Amino acid sequence: MIARARRRVRRLEWLVGLATVTIAVAVVLPGVRVGLLADDLFQLAYVDGLYGPKSPLGLYFFGFEDAEATAAHTARGSLPWWTVPEFRFAHLRPLASVLVWFDLRVLPRDTVWPYVHSLAWLVLLLAAVAYALVTIVGRRVALFALPAFAIDEPLAWTVGWLANRCAMVSAVFGLFALVVHVRRRRARRGDRRAFVLELVLWALAFAAGEYATGVLAMVVMWELLAARDGLRARLVALVPVTVATLGFVVAYLVLGCGVYGATTYVDPLLDPGVFVHEIAHRIARTAGEVLLGVPSETERLPARYGWTVLEPLFRGLDRDAVGWALRHAWLVGTMTALVCAGLWRLARTHLRAGERRAAAALVWGGLAALLPIAAIPPATRSLLVPSLAGAVLFAVVASAALRAWRGRRDSFARRVALLTASIVLGWQHVAGDAVYAREQLDVMAQAQDAHRSLFETE
Repeated sequence: MIARARRRVRRLEWLVGLATVTIAVAVVLPGVRVGLLADDLFQLAYVDGLYGPKSPLGLYFFGFEDAEATAAHTARGSLPWWTVPEFRFAHLRPLASVLVWFDLRVLPRDTVWPYVHSLAWLVLLLAAVAYALVTIVGRRVALFALPAFAIDEPLAWTVGWLANRCAMVSAVFGLFALVVHVRRRRARRGDRRAFVLELVLWALAFAAGEYATGVLAMVVMWELLAARDGLRARLVALVPVTVATLGFVVAYLVLGCGVYGATTYVDPLLDPGVFVHEIAHRIARTAGEVLLGVPSETERLPARYGWTVLEPLFRGLDRDAVGWALRHAWLVGTMTALVCAGLWRLARTHLRAGERRAAAALVWGGLAALLPIAAIPPATRSLLVPSLAGAVLFAVVASAALRAWRGRRDSFARRVALLTASIVLGWQHVAGDAVYAREQLDVMAQAQDAHRSLFETE
């Protein structure tokens, strides 16, 4: 009887997983019609040799402080006239670059095949997320968290914008590395093959791009909050990810990668002072989007919440963008901290000790992952890895609500509060995001029309 019940549960889990993947693909499927935009068009020009020879490994090297090349671009119109001669915009993403080169050189042009390629990575990403969630926080929490992650706005960008696929590729290898790390640590024995496998996976994650730093934050938080042994053992356990990270940083600096002269982009390695100045308000805004589903881009707030009692807060947006961004950060940051602290207090008593530690590691890891992302203005497209924190928070609250109503140990008011919170978070992270993901695809399609017009007339 027990074995039969377990088989039924496993079948149900597989059905939920397949349904989640199917719905996630259906939500972002219109992205196959977006077409090339922004960085995609530069990369197409590189592959066709329009801007000189370019290695398949370097399609994300858009500028290297070459005054002559910058002048040629400004004259052509592919860079604005005010671009500084020392302009630099180079990302170290060799693996992601090769995949883009494959799309543009091998796959048929002007077809959906490059987007089918991205959809394949999406399915692989969801498999990696499901595996990581089951391994780290258990099946019950994973059952709620997977749909919340799978139906999310950032995935629209990673499918519809080919150049942004690097985030998915990096996350896939990073999450598999995280799973190997956790399983290796729980086994509490020195497994050389697992050690090497983890190192290789971290290397592949960083080869796909700097988004691997988000999963790096999660593995560090797991060691801080979930591991149960001494400091020395924790430090030794971090050797694979430390080696991969140092290798990435050294290569980044030696090759001269980084960002300079790109307006709101800030390079944390080359311009740390400005980066520190921007951190607080950018992280406050992105944390609100990751955990509560409130847009981090200030200009999107009136469209989404202008009908509410908060409408007076949106007045003057166009006249004082900087001041409005700071107001946005204070409002959303304070609300996020208070709401999430209250939700955790309500839910934690219904979690087992291991679940609490593991969930806390993923939530705090997702928030720590916002730190490197603060190098760019708050943008939904950059929140793929951190959004796992919001999915886990929702799953913890929903799981706690289910246990509270089954056990009936809490007061009626606490049970209602948990149920209400899980419904609201579920709407924000699942139903609402399905709608907003489609809106993001519409925005990309409009941008694609403008970018194609620019390139075709120059």
